[in-house]
Amino acid sequence: MWNEVIDAQVYVVERAKTMLHDWQDAHRFHNTSCAQPRQEGNVKWIKPTERRFKCNIDASFSQLSNRVGIGVCIMDDTGTFVLAETEWFTPVCEVHVGEALGLLSALEWVHQLHLGPIDFELNAKKVLIVFHLQVRIVIPQFLT
Repeated sequence: MWNEVIDAQVYVVERAKTMLHDWQDAHRFHNTSCAQPRQEGNVKWIKPTERRFKCNIDASFSQLSNRVGIGVCIMDDTGTFVLAETEWFTPVCEVHVGEALGLLSALEWVHQLHLGPIDFELNAKKVLIVFHLQVRIVIPQFLT
């Protein structure tokens, strides 16, 4: 029981497994990144191919204000700024959830803009892995 809310055992166990996997991933990432320092000079934004747009997405997390911020920026094939959007929501959540919500928000926004072909780029490794490993991808109704 927490805050007078009782969760079913299956939900508690599932959350515990998720937290354990997140901790293991973070520990593995920390050990890998300490052994092989990242070379910041080699990180460079690459513009999309001709007649395409690129949509960069990132999330920020503030425990202090209990909010998650989403930033979305669209550039054209020349690397010229097109549009940007920010969004905030509460409460603060796990990083992979916030990053996934950022991707969803960007997909919805781009759909409303009726832009041409677009590439999405984000740095949330866990979200990308899960997204690309899905055997059956359910396309939200707003995209059909």
